[in-house]
Amino acid sequence: MPKKIKKIEKVLEMKTAPNMGEHPSPHVLNLKKVIAKKNVAEAARLPGNPRTPIKLEIPAKHAGINRLTFVRARIAFVKCVRNLFSFLFRAPVKLFGNFSLGILAIPRFFKFLRFAFADCKKLVSFGALAFLFILPLQTFSYYESLREAEKATLQIAEEAYANLSAGSMEIMSADFSGAADNFSEAARVFSRSGEEIGQINSVVLNLLRTMPGEGEKLEAGEALLFAGEKLTLAGEKVLRGLADFSAAENDKKLTEKLKILRDYLSAVLPDVAAASDKVYGVKIRAVPEDKREVFQILQGKLPQLVSSMKNLISVSDLFIKFLGDEMDKRYLVIFQNPGEIRPTGGFIGSLALVDFDRGEIKNMEVPGGGSYDFQGSLKERIASPEPLQLIAARWQLQDANWFFDFPTSAQKIKWFYEKSGGPTVDGVIAVNADLIADLLAVVGPIEMPEYGKILTKENFIEEIQRAVEIEYDKVENKPKKIIGDMAPKLIAKLIAAEPKQFGEILTTLIRAQREKNILLYSSFPEIEHEIKNFGWGGEIKSVPEKVDYLAVVNTNIAGQKTDRVIKQTVNLETDIVEGGYIKNRLTVTREHEGIKRELFTGVRNVDYLRVYVPMGSTLISATGFEAPPANLFEKPDSDYKIDMDLKNSGESSVDVSSGTIISNESGKTVFGNWVQVDPGETATVTLEYILPFRLSLPVPGKSWWDNFEKKLGRQKEPNAVYQLLVQKQSGVLSNFTSSLNFPREWELAWQSGNVAKVNAASTDSESRLDSDEFYLFGFISAY
Repeated sequence: MPKKIKKIEKVLEMKTAPNMGEHPSPHVLNLKKVIAKKNVAEAARLPGNPRTPIKLEIPAKHAGINRLTFVRARIAFVKCVRNLFSFLFRAPVKLFGNFSLGILAIPRFFKFLRFAFADCKKLVSFGALAFLFILPLQTFSYYESLREAEKATLQIAEEAYANLSAGSMEIMSADFSGAADNFSEAARVFSRSGEEIGQINSVVLNLLRTMPGEGEKLEAGEALLFAGEKLTLAGEKVLRGLADFSAAENDKKLTEKLKILRDYLSAVLPDVAAASDKVYGVKIRAVPEDKREVFQILQGKLPQLVSSMKNLISVSDLFIKFLGDEMDKRYLVIFQNPGEIRPTGGFIGSLALVDFDRGEIKNMEVPGGGSYDFQGSLKERIASPEPLQLIAARWQLQDANWFFDFPTSAQKIKWFYEKSGGPTVDGVIAVNADLIADLLAVVGPIEMPEYGKILTKENFIEEIQRAVEIEYDKVENKPKKIIGDMAPKLIAKLIAAEPKQFGEILTTLIRAQREKNILLYSSFPEIEHEIKNFGWGGEIKSVPEKVDYLAVVNTNIAGQKTDRVIKQTVNLETDIVEGGYIKNRLTVTREHEGIKRELFTGVRNVDYLRVYVPMGSTLISATGFEAPPANLFEKPDSDYKIDMDLKNSGESSVDVSSGTIISNESGKTVFGNWVQVDPGETATVTLEYILPFRLSLPVPGKSWWDNFEKKLGRQKEPNAVYQLLVQKQSGVLSNFTSSLNFPREWELAWQSGNVAKVNAASTDSESRLDSDEFYLFGFISAY
């Protein structure tokens, strides 16, 4: 720094007078004069007192400005000038010098990198060497953990299997509490198995999941363990519910027990559904080959189990309502004899009035004379349907189940019963004699000492028929009294059944529902709707417009109990002809396997056969029918009324050549005629008719892409579909065979139903018609 500036800074440190006076500008200050005066002041400083302040005198013309302000402004100006010249002349030099130093430092930097890289190589080499030694040790550790987990899992699986086996044995012996304990233990075992897998290092598990094949096996194992735990927990809860349901000390009403069981099922349904989803997601190739068949069965059964549980929950709700949970219910129970077949299952020989209070029978009345007890009480005079006039011109309660549609027949039965002096009822329950025999097979024989009989499954039908037809007291004239005496004993056996018999009873009832050996009707619309939804209603089912329908319905009129020895075969041959029209040829064969003059069955079987087909079908021909002589029919009196349900069916017509009556009923066209067959003989009848709709012909693929897809074997959406619903009649087990013939220009793309054989232009099927059946065929063009 210049000496003059340093001197000026020292001057600024001196104490001066507080007011220097005005100063016009710092630039007019004569520095030389100030410095000269300073030297004079120093010479005049008092000896021995160097600290005596020097007093400088500023010219008067500078008076008026604050000296400190002036000096600060001067210094700021000087610094600005100095910095400006320093930047202009010294910055480039410094910049060049720094750049030169950076260039000179580069070789030293690379020299440092060389040494550093050498150290890194040593470090990496050491790390790699350590990795080579440590990784096998760690991998071996993981492998050992996997092996230990595998062994532990297998041991746990065996333990779980043992618990489930023990539980199954206890279920068979009806020890539901013990079985629940074993299922609970099995669930804990499955949970431990999941914990074993969870202890494996997560990195190893994730690595296994990414490996082809191994990942699928791991996922399969985890899914099965998850399913095992969920299913065993669900089984435990259901068994707890069954234990509560069957406990001897449980004095709850039946509907209350059903609520408990329903709640248990509802609680476990999510677990079962989750297990089903997990198992369904397992790929079959991940399962050991020797277990794949069983696993596929499990995959197919679990969704069915979920569906069955949902249905069982809903059915429980239905029966809680039907059996009088909220209010008492009164039902008319009719006992039908399939040996004398009628449209809803058999002749109404006996009936009972039953009052239900929350599922328990509060009162039951069985008329000793059966349905005939009400003949004298009916005031209305209603003409019988024409075929029934073979035995009676007047329509009464015992013949009221004339309609194949059970809700319609049930309403007619209810109407006749109430018009004949009976009380109002909330519905009708139809029970076939076959169901009673099946229940006896479960609960055991019923002793009837007052009749000298022991009723079993094998002799029930014959002994009851003998008692009500021949052995009854002619003076007392109550042939159905044995039914009234037997019914309370059967109900008592059902209520007191061992817990292990509950499953058999439930299975028997489910089979009876499928075979229509028990049918229900409720006067309450919401309950009736649920009855139909679950297949207990016996109604004629409606089908879409272009769906084929068939029901063969037999009615024994004056043929005694011969239907027990009738073997019936139904064959339907369907031809899809040019233009898409459909022609059906129906053949019904009835073989009488009875022996002449044998009690109940050794007489001619007289059957009024009705065939229900889609509304609007056209009859072409009918052969093989034989009607009874006209003089055997009774004529209604002139004052007899025509039943409204018969009148609403519309006018009927007659096929002159065969005598077949063509009418409408429940949204179907009906062909009716007589079939008679003697013991040891066979009768065959045939109907040919055209359906009221036709199928759209398959359109041949015209584009190169359609032909290319066909060569690749890709399945195309069918553009012609034939569907058939066959409904079973209650009380009848027929052999059903069918064939479908279609043009050679058509190709069968897929089918559904009991299809036994598929040919180039036809299909064949055969089954025992023990329930309703549905068939579906989809066609595409063969070209």
